[in-house]
Amino acid sequence: MSHLICKTYCPYFRDGKENVGHCQPLKFFKGLDIIEKKDYVFKNLYNDLKTLFCQKCEFFPDDCDFNNGSNGLPCGAYIYTEYLIWAGIIDIDWIRSVSKTF
Repeated sequence: MSHLICKTYCPYFRDGKENVGHCQPLKFFKGLDIIEKKDYVFKNLYNDLKTLFCQKCEFFPDDCDFNNGSNGLPCGAYIYTEYLIWAGIIDIDWIRSVSKTF
């Protein structure tokens, strides 16, 4: 699953990188097992998702170009989360509820 999301959506994915960790949104979705490939869509839900995911992520803030002032793109799982919300598959309230268990 991480290969599907990261390779498809994450600008930081590199083939052959092993044991580099996983961003918090990916950890969240790995626990849910609902991943399928979708087209890239980006909708800004940063304030909500930063609280739910980014601040809990092992890469926040120093190793996250999206959050450390480098003006980088978010990780692939973050982008995928926004797509799922945009597509109406999940909503931010559902993420809030489920993320309390992670």
